[in-house]
Amino acid sequence: MQRPTTASRAYCPPESERLTFEAWQQSGLDVHSTMLSGHNGKPTGTQVFVFPNEYEVGRANVGVFNWNGEPSVDVDLSAILRPGQRFKAYNCLDITTTIPRAHAVLDQTYPAAPIPFPMKRDTSSPDFEAALVIPIG
Repeated sequence: MQRPTTASRAYCPPESERLTFEAWQQSGLDVHSTMLSGHNGKPTGTQVFVFPNEYEVGRANVGVFNWNGEPSVDVDLSAILRPGQRFKAYNCLDITTTIPRAHAVLDQTYPAAPIPFPMKRDTSSPDFEAALVIPIG
């Protein structure tokens, strides 16, 4: 996965702009960046990030941008889990206690296919979900 650098960014325009993106670039700022199409000042679609834990095989942090407001978004866990491996996933934005006492949003066996992760769509973070995936066994 390529991470954005300070020389190249993507933007989505707000509903009312005081300065056009082209005028912004002409001022010498973000000359290598792009403007994304969007709605109500936000991008559209979904974007999923899986960050494997370097210390524990099968464990990962998952981030999902869900600008379309889907009830679930497919997440590919093939980089961290093997087919038939059991795992649990916890919504990190909803953990109010320690992991052993937290309620997993997913508790299943990895079927070697993308997993539909439930999107809570909380008012504090309606377009973003963060999850912790932990291998079991």
